[in-house]
Amino acid sequence: MLLLPDTPRWYYATNRIEEGDNVLARLHGLPLDNDRVQAQKEEIQASIRLEESEKSKFNMSLLLWDTTDLRIGRRIRIAFLILSIKQMMGINMMVYYSPTIFAQVGLSPFLSQLLAAVMMTIYACGTYLLPSTIERLGRRSILLWSAIACTILMLIFVVMIGLENRTLATQWTAVAAVISFMFVFGYSWIGITWLYTAEIAPLKYRHVGAAAGAFGEWTFSFITVFGGGTAITNVGWKIYIWQLLSCATAVVFIYFMCPETNGKTLEEIDLLFAVDSVRDTILAGQIIHNHKGEATSERIEWVA
Repeated sequence: MLLLPDTPRWYYATNRIEEGDNVLARLHGLPLDNDRVQAQKEEIQASIRLEESEKSKFNMSLLLWDTTDLRIGRRIRIAFLILSIKQMMGINMMVYYSPTIFAQVGLSPFLSQLLAAVMMTIYACGTYLLPSTIERLGRRSILLWSAIACTILMLIFVVMIGLENRTLATQWTAVAAVISFMFVFGYSWIGITWLYTAEIAPLKYRHVGAAAGAFGEWTFSFITVFGGGTAITNVGWKIYIWQLLSCATAVVFIYFMCPETNGKTLEEIDLLFAVDSVRDTILAGQIIHNHKGEATSERIEWVA
């Protein structure tokens, strides 16, 4: 880390223009006077001026009642909630208690442990598919449709495990549902949530957004894993109804609260959350204009 430079944005924000120019040019692998480098420099500087025009400063009350032009509180709140909901969907509890879950289905101890290993392998395999599809499908769409899939799969699992007279068919249907749930979750929520929270965090308060997200993740991870064992012992399969409801909550949350960020620069994401009066300002127009100009130059260069 000692050998790594700071970001161009930080250098520009602290008035260390020359150092910011050098880092930005190195990131692009192009000379400083290249149109793409200059367009991004102007975009970053316009975004910094827009941030400096924000009169409100961050305080904890903004998490409850956000009055800022760039919706700082709302974005930090989303970072906290999306990672909290992720854990409420029960992923860490299912990982930790996977042999117990399969035993609840009615399988033997040996088969339960074997299936737990299979499930974790499939769960890991799901994570490998995300990098090749996320830019094509988008963050929001993957989160939304995977949450819908997880809700359906968890509903099937709850129905099958809740039957009084289970058959071999219902047992293996429950197994297939929970393993499929883990694959879908591994493909989507396990990674995208961290990426999404980093992208939507206010540029001036990225550290606060990261802290809020991590707090939500590990607080609810502790709650679900610590309380999961007791819940499984005391209420049995009914604990998975809570997971089902959490998955359904995730669908509603993503649909109403999480806009798509795919294909947008961090500066444009600032405007995505901003109030209408800010979007109509000259500075906002500069950010959008510079980004479109950069994209156009990239297409021309690629065709050439």
